[in-house]
Amino acid sequence: MYHHHIPRVYPHQWLRSNGLAAGPVAARLRYLVVGNEVLYNNQFYALHLVPAMRNLHTTLATLGLDRAVKVSSAHASSVLAVSYPPSAGALDGASLDVLRPMLRFLADTGAPFMLNAYPFISHVSDPANVPLDYALSTGGAAAPVRDGALVYTGLFHATVDAVAAALEREGFGGVAVVVTETGWPTAGHPAATPQNAAVYNGGVAERAARGGVPLRPLRRGRQARRRDRAALRHLQSRRHQGLRHQLHLD
Repeated sequence: MYHHHIPRVYPHQWLRSNGLAAGPVAARLRYLVVGNEVLYNNQFYALHLVPAMRNLHTTLATLGLDRAVKVSSAHASSVLAVSYPPSAGALDGASLDVLRPMLRFLADTGAPFMLNAYPFISHVSDPANVPLDYALSTGGAAAPVRDGALVYTGLFHATVDAVAAALEREGFGGVAVVVTETGWPTAGHPAATPQNAAVYNGGVAERAARGGVPLRPLRRGRQARRRDRAALRHLQSRRHQGLRHQLHLD
């Protein structure tokens, strides 16, 4: 994944000047992320998101890279207006003018919907309704969330499934959900400890490598499973840090 500020130049020039059109970087490139949490951080740029994504995709197509490199944009979990229960997931109505054409673009190009998920923030903001064991997503929550036939023992998986349900509600159930950022801090709050970070980061990686999320179990090939196992080995030596490996959860 390559995430970088794109200056006001032609996409072709930008791709070439950053070594993304050819060479070793281009050979490993799988995603271009246009903006990070733009709908949360800076509404001024929101209307420019989908046109920018289309421009990059068109340029990738002229270079013959559109099948290998997918263009998307990363969203904060606040993109959801409704997240509980997960099956009731719904996108923020104020952002639908941007999100609906974006989802159409993602569906047409085979790109995923990208999500940054940080249960720690939810726990700190509302500890009464998001207890620590549920935020840590350890699988041992004292009060799991039951949603029809599905049971959620961690907020991470519930959030991902709420996004998946929201996409289905908009008619784009075929668009994959990819978690682009997640993690747990190690300082600055009583719950921000290296021990909790190890539990959270390790648990998320293990679940992704093992079986995905309740609503969308993993249906992946050997290469994807090897990639997640490699990420898990990496995390076992750096468990106190944030998790930036892309977790393909469907």
